[in-house]
Amino acid sequence: MQANAENLPFEDNAFDTSLAILTAHHWSDQNEGLRKLRRVSCDRTVILTWDPAAIQFWLLDYFPEILEIDQQIFPSIKQLELALGSTTITTLPIPHDCTDGFLGAYWRRPTAYLDEHVRSAISTF
Repeated sequence: MQANAENLPFEDNAFDTSLAILTAHHWSDQNEGLRKLRRVSCDRTVILTWDPAAIQFWLLDYFPEILEIDQQIFPSIKQLELALGSTTITTLPIPHDCTDGFLGAYWRRPTAYLDEHVRSAISTF
């Protein structure tokens, strides 16, 4: 089934857990998407995201405009707490051989950022 977060076509409490992985910054209405995730989950909502207030990533020293863009589009931790209620925050270390294509995935393989295919998979690029 294909749907967007702001309009999930599921009944209340349809799932034990709802999960959003590096996606909330793409939603047209983040607060509504977060409310919908919580609505369809009877136990827990898990959001994997980047904290715009976190210690910064070395690559952003070379591309400061990415930081400026991402700080505007990623939900803040406060926004997540307001939308989801009681929140537990866990820092997720990124392994040096991470194969996902998000911005921080190639921290130990910096030449990968020179590859146009790698950059095309990173939303801010």
